[in-house]
Amino acid sequence: MKHNPLGMVPTIVDSSENVITESITAIEYVDELVNGGDNSIMANEAHERASERVWAGVMAKTACSKYYGVLVRQTESEQLEAFGEIELALEKFATMLPGDDKMNGP
Repeated sequence: MKHNPLGMVPTIVDSSENVITESITAIEYVDELVNGGDNSIMANEAHERASERVWAGVMAKTACSKYYGVLVRQTESEQLEAFGEIELALEKFATMLPGDDKMNGP
């Protein structure tokens, strides 16, 4: 909460105390850091990178956004319920992962 008062995930704090939030931004930031930017973790083709961004957005909407519920709920049972929602969202996301026929996202 210190670096991101909204409690959003992901939140990256680098060695210079720069704060990076939002799924897509965090992925691209890490991609630019990997091996000095010489060895991308993202696809080389624009269409494939776009597809990766779509899937990152789906993950943010289906699972990451549920984490906020864990932070704001007060009782242990409410927090466990929120974790259950995250688990269900991850299971749903796993069923949506691309095969050869779904490379454009859901």
